[in-house]
Amino acid sequence: MTSNVAPMWRAACPELDGLGAIDGKPGREISDALSSGLVDMFNRRRELEELNPPNGWGNFEAAFRYFARITRAACRHPDAIFHVWR
Repeated sequence: MTSNVAPMWRAACPELDGLGAIDGKPGREISDALSSGLVDMFNRRRELEELNPPNGWGNFEAAFRYFARITRAACRHPDAIFHVWR
């Protein structure tokens, strides 16, 4: 997933300040914040769509699907350590 959609994630999940903050953390430490962020993304869709990158590299739909996958993984695998390539 491209970092061009990071402003959406930061807006929806300020507790983590984007997905970079999950690096090195187990699912149990991040699942609640991710779950709240996912709900926020869903509820603020129209607002967050305005953050679609102007260069077309990424969009709300893709960012939401990716965020949902990470959230599910964190909830299903509380002992898994998450890594983010920066």
